[in-house]
Amino acid sequence: PGECPPAVRRAVAVAFRGKAVSAETRPEYVDIDAVREFREGIDTGDWDKPLHVAVGLETTNDLIRERSIDKGFLYADFLRATEAAHAAGAGMKAYLLMKPPFLTEREARDDMLRSIRDVASVADSISMNLCTVQSRTEVEHLWKQQAYRPPYLWSVLDVLIASPVHILCDPVGGGQMRGPHNCGSCDGPIVKGIADYSLSGDVELLRALAETECGCKEEWEFVLEQEEPFCMPLTR
Repeated sequence: PGECPPAVRRAVAVAFRGKAVSAETRPEYVDIDAVREFREGIDTGDWDKPLHVAVGLETTNDLIRERSIDKGFLYADFLRATEAAHAAGAGMKAYLLMKPPFLTEREARDDMLRSIRDVASVADSISMNLCTVQSRTEVEHLWKQQAYRPPYLWSVLDVLIASPVHILCDPVGGGQMRGPHNCGSCDGPIVKGIADYSLSGDVELLRALAETECGCKEEWEFVLEQEEPFCMPLTR
């Protein structure tokens, strides 16, 4: 309620009337009356759900969200916001973050699988963002100390193939050292395949890519098995 003045919210609704809107926010700002008023303001009957409330949940694990990401809210807060959004006639979009700092490759992969299964029954859509190394951030500091590695694209394929629902995923920075990557040789087709899947929902694209023969797949499997919590990453 304190995030956006009512007069501004109403003016925005007038400007976007008849369009489908996705409004990114935090759980504490999801107020039933405010969401309902905005949804009614843009609704012309052209869309089943003209408004989606989008929240950066990142993970359903409260410890990871607090210690690795520092979001400042709990999964229970997200669930309350989801109930409020649905009660107001809006949809809910959850953003998840794959491999924030301080997780091993296996922990990161398993956390995404768990989080997707947890939230699939309550969110109307899920977008999985892949952690990248941005300038002047804690992640960059860790990366320069060889204490952080972005996720393997093999892990991303693993998660998307195992997901019970379609997941939106734009592999920003894919194939680059600061973004999700494998060895460099097999990255291009996998990055393209993930982007194509995100648009089409065709999981067979991913299954075919997962069968790609590349020496780095053995490296990834070794990392999954041998990387230990609270230690340095085994690879760059």
